[in-house]
Amino acid sequence: MAEQVGEPREQSQELVRATVLLTKQEIEDLKKLAEAEGVSVNDVLASAIATFKFFKEAEREGATVLLQRADRKFERVRLR
Repeated sequence: MAEQVGEPREQSQELVRATVLLTKQEIEDLKKLAEAEGVSVNDVLASAIATFKFFKEAEREGATVLLQRADRKFERVRLR
């Protein structure tokens, strides 16, 4: 079975409160994503972190991340 990226974290993991500074737009985007996916803002953030980590580790191992558009053309994805 393929590894799932950005899945909800295990319930047994200890949670730690963190404070982050985000723009109003970033907060709005987080809320919209959470609502659209039916999850909490915390879940969206945790998923984003897990996804970013997965892709950065793959890049460090020499992988190239590609996105196939609806027109079947491929585009390279570069994360900051």
